[in-house]
Amino acid sequence: MTNSLAKKASIATIGVVTVLSLSMASVPAFAKGQGNGNGSSASSQSLVKQIRHGGHALKIGTSSVQGNEVKASVRTADLAFTVTGVPAIITDPSQIAGKIIFKVIPLPADATSAPATPPALTPQQNKFDGKFKLGSANTNPLTLSDSTLSGAIKIRGLKGGAGIQNLAVYPFLAADRRSGLAAQAGTAVFVVATTAADGSVTLSAQSTELTLDLSLNTGTIRSAQTATVNVPDDGKAYALQIVRTAVLDRQGNLVDETNPPVVATLGLSGTGALTVTLPDLRPGSYTFNLVQLTAQNTGVAVDADGSLTSALVIG
Repeated sequence: MTNSLAKKASIATIGVVTVLSLSMASVPAFAKGQGNGNGSSASSQSLVKQIRHGGHALKIGTSSVQGNEVKASVRTADLAFTVTGVPAIITDPSQIAGKIIFKVIPLPADATSAPATPPALTPQQNKFDGKFKLGSANTNPLTLSDSTLSGAIKIRGLKGGAGIQNLAVYPFLAADRRSGLAAQAGTAVFVVATTAADGSVTLSAQSTELTLDLSLNTGTIRSAQTATVNVPDDGKAYALQIVRTAVLDRQGNLVDETNPPVVATLGLSGTGALTVTLPDLRPGSYTFNLVQLTAQNTGVAVDADGSLTSALVIG
């Protein structure tokens, strides 16, 4: 069985569906009393505050402008990372992206390894650090497959021209009440960033992979929510469609959706009683539809400006 979230399905698959059955509306038990879905504990906020002191921190999934880097025409190099052991309750990268933070600190020219913990910066390092910038936005796509999240952070080259800079990169995870993950730190990575005369940047001498292993997390991880879906054995393609009909406001009242949105579409592979892992759902009321795909056009490409690359015909 394979699952495909609505966002992914809307890009890769467009189909005409026939509704076969409806389920009872429900409020996810784990979501009750959680406030917003991205709340962090006090310890999480403290962690973020501490790691942002000195160096530059990149919070995945956000866009920020640091210092005067907008004025600098500086190229970047991608430094790949993985987050392994992602718990089953995390079904989409967006659920955890905002909790992953990388701190990048410049090291002396004679450094050959990264200190185990972020060092206190000298006045000279702080001065140089104001010139060395992490990417203002991580535009690299994040992928989640087989409990491993993969992506890359953008390391900027030197503003002042060609040169070499030793760096220490520290991966962190802020605590997440929604999933139960506790704050966690990964192993520091040493890497050398070389800026060429033409502004291009290359990374070398990386000491180890940049990674976080969430199987070592000390939090009380919540169990993933599942549903049993009975798929007919008729040779046709089916999907589970999740429609939000009402949301729970801060006063605990259900507020009907004016135009109930489809929040997820999960592809179903197989027949009979299938166990399907549900995505993260906001507190509220939902309708679950088992739908039959009566027509399908896969691999539809969309340009950067949002235009279809070719004519689209379905059915």
